[in-house]
Amino acid sequence: MTAQTAKARSALVSAPNPTPKKKKPPQPVLQLDVSPDVSAGQDMDREDLALSKLQSLPATLLELRLTACGLDTWPRVSHLQRLKAVYASANSFSAMTPLLALRQLQHVSLSHNPLRALPAPTEMRALGQLISLDISYCELHDLEATRGSLNALPGLQSVCISGNPFCLLPGYAANARCGWARALTIDGQVRAFSAFAQHTASRRALHRPTL
Repeated sequence: MTAQTAKARSALVSAPNPTPKKKKPPQPVLQLDVSPDVSAGQDMDREDLALSKLQSLPATLLELRLTACGLDTWPRVSHLQRLKAVYASANSFSAMTPLLALRQLQHVSLSHNPLRALPAPTEMRALGQLISLDISYCELHDLEATRGSLNALPGLQSVCISGNPFCLLPGYAANARCGWARALTIDGQVRAFSAFAQHTASRRALHRPTL
C-alpha cells in the first residue's frame, strides 16, 4: 500500500457522516374531485369509478366534488369536519341528511338530484355556516316547506331554486319574493326581502330628503 493510498483511506474513515435530510411531512389533501372525466373515455361505470375513489376520504378535505357520478347513496362523510364545500349535482341523491353532520359547510350544490323535500327546520339549523345552496332542478313540490327549512339557515345569502315543480304553480314569482326571514338572493337575480326589511326600506324611502 502506498503512502498516498493509506492517507486517502484515513481521510475517508475520519470524515464525518453527512447529516440525513429530514423528510417533509406529506401535504394534507384539501380538495378531491371524483367527477368522471368524460373526455378520457373511461370504461368503468361512473358509480363504480366514484366509489373506488371514495373508499377512504381524508379528514383534511375542505372541498369535495361529486358531480355526475351516478351516486344514489352518500359516501361516509361524517368525519369530514373541516369540509367547506360540497358540489354533488347531477346524481341520484334523494336526501341531504348526511350533510347535516358537517357544521363547517359554507357552499353546497345539489342541483339535478331527485330531492323531494329538505330536512325540517330544526334539523337544518345544524348548517349554521351555510352561505349558498343550489337546489335547482330537483323535485321539490312544496314552496312553503322549502322556504321554512331555508329560513332556519341563519347565514344563508344565496339560494337557487329554479326548475322545481313548485315553480310552475300560479303566482310563484310573487310568492317566491316574500316570507323570507332575511334579505336573500334567489337564482342569482331576484332580491327577496323579509316583511320587516320591506317595511324598513319603505319608511326610509318616504323620509329620504328630496334634492
